[in-house]
Amino acid sequence: MIRREIINKKTGEKLIMFEDADFEYEKPVKHYGDGFIVKQMVINGIPEDELNGKIKPTEKSKEIFIEAVNNWTEMLADFKKVQLPEELIKLFGTTKKNDQKNLLKNVVLNPDILMALLIKADELGYTLSQYKSEYSQKGLDLSKMPFAYEVQDDGSVKTFGNTKLSEGQLKQAIEHRKVKVAKFLDKGSEWHCFFATYKSFRGE
Repeated sequence: MIRREIINKKTGEKLIMFEDADFEYEKPVKHYGDGFIVKQMVINGIPEDELNGKIKPTEKSKEIFIEAVNNWTEMLADFKKVQLPEELIKLFGTTKKNDQKNLLKNVVLNPDILMALLIKADELGYTLSQYKSEYSQKGLDLSKMPFAYEVQDDGSVKTFGNTKLSEGQLKQAIEHRKVKVAKFLDKGSEWHCFFATYKSFRGE
């Protein structure tokens, strides 16, 4: 997991960004559980030296860690309650391409179902690998982009760093950015691949 921190020198405001780097052959539940717990620890203020093990954690940091673990345990239990389409469960029982295509013909994946599927795969002994590719909007001059920016709920754009681009141009940069995520489930000679885009995760 990649973590970036950007601080507005004028206001002291801090932006913390997390990004899942490419990884291979990891246990799905452990991978996502570890990532969730670390994010909670960072967001709730555990100092860098404690995170890296350079100094002993304070009692407050221990409480934050325990709460993060408990939150993940509850979240995992909720994901396990998600009803998986029968077709996805049957997918693990066949290696024939035509059978797999027929099973997936009318299946729609949303983030909750995808996570539940990965948990099921973990239970069946599969490991998970992930690879991501990203392409910016054509003609976009990256040198004019701010360090980071975020579209708020009201549609306004909050920027970190200087930029010569308007809010409209920044919104277009997000809308036209193409990100593809490939997830591979492996178990011996068996493997399954699922492609997703950021737009598909948003339901577009």
